[in-house]
Amino acid sequence: MAMTARWCVWVVAASLVLPSWNADVMADVADPDDDVALVTPQGTYCNYPHRCVGSRCRFDRTNLNAYYPPQCTDCRCIKVPEHPIKPALPSSLIDMRGAPYCDYSTSERYVNKNKYTFTFTVSTGHSGTGFFGQKAMWAHALNMNKSDTPVAVGHEYHPRRYFLAGLQYRSNMCEAAWTFAVEELVPFIESELRDKNSTAYYASGHDLTMGTMHALLTYLGSAARLVRLRRSRRATAQSFYMSAHNGPQSNACIFCVKPYSPLSRCPLRDRAVFKNLTPFQAYLALVDENECQWQSYLFAYPRLPHLTINWSGKLTSDHVVGLAKFVLNIDPNPRENDVNASAVQINHHAGVKKRAALDQKHLDLEYAQYTRILGLSPKDCNEYTCVPMLD
Repeated sequence: MAMTARWCVWVVAASLVLPSWNADVMADVADPDDDVALVTPQGTYCNYPHRCVGSRCRFDRTNLNAYYPPQCTDCRCIKVPEHPIKPALPSSLIDMRGAPYCDYSTSERYVNKNKYTFTFTVSTGHSGTGFFGQKAMWAHALNMNKSDTPVAVGHEYHPRRYFLAGLQYRSNMCEAAWTFAVEELVPFIESELRDKNSTAYYASGHDLTMGTMHALLTYLGSAARLVRLRRSRRATAQSFYMSAHNGPQSNACIFCVKPYSPLSRCPLRDRAVFKNLTPFQAYLALVDENECQWQSYLFAYPRLPHLTINWSGKLTSDHVVGLAKFVLNIDPNPRENDVNASAVQINHHAGVKKRAALDQKHLDLEYAQYTRILGLSPKDCNEYTCVPMLD
């Protein structure tokens, strides 16, 4: 698949590694020995920096190792391969949107006996995810009482959600993500659906983009669908900046793909370039990285049902109704009055007074300089991203 000529392909430092590649680029499949693996009656544990490949690879969250049970005949421990060097094109980004990610081709698949649907959100956060996760919003859209709405909704409240923030730092990220998705997250969602007596689940949060989404989409197959939630890039970056002034690389930005994470689908070629970005501009880069994440999902799962919601200014009943129709496959009959975000939830990010206190003229200048610093084409930029679609 050809990439847009203006869009860059990036050279990665040799020390940067991907958590998993397909078998044809994995080297040095190793027999278990003391340096590679620890064999126990319970299974074979892969020692760092080795990871497991095969049909029954799992992650032990107690000792943080990947392992496989004795019954798995096609499982092995392999050394994590280095990121292949790619030729550079003019620009400051490496294009990894169509690159392999985690290889789950031999792993088991979900058996959807109850005809459940699982809808997940792809977003940076600070873009309406909390709003769409409120029961009052769904009650408005469906013109029902909160307790009567036929959808189970969750916004980042799984009891181990903070486990996701550290996935991008693990050499065995693929096994950790798969084990979390299959053994914890999906059973948790199933319990929510049973409690609600529903067959439709909607996860409004953006935490699942931290390494778990590919595992979920592969495991759930035709039961999964995605919502792409995009707020204007300036408003999103500004909201992030007010909450975490030091940029997405700081610990305050918990569910942010870090600039040089193996998760990144369009990372910066030169670390010095990122250092030249202000925190506000770094958040603009985070918005573009999320667009690369989204396009990588569409590339890997071309038949995946999906809905895109773009908004700027405020969310309206049209957005609410469109989401409800997609998640539930019905024609909702919303209440006549327009939905109001402030009436539905307390904004836990920055308020109007704090926004007014920012130096908007200075942000105007930083916004205008962003594409020049990264060497991006202004022709590729719109209100939501500077990333063109894959050809």
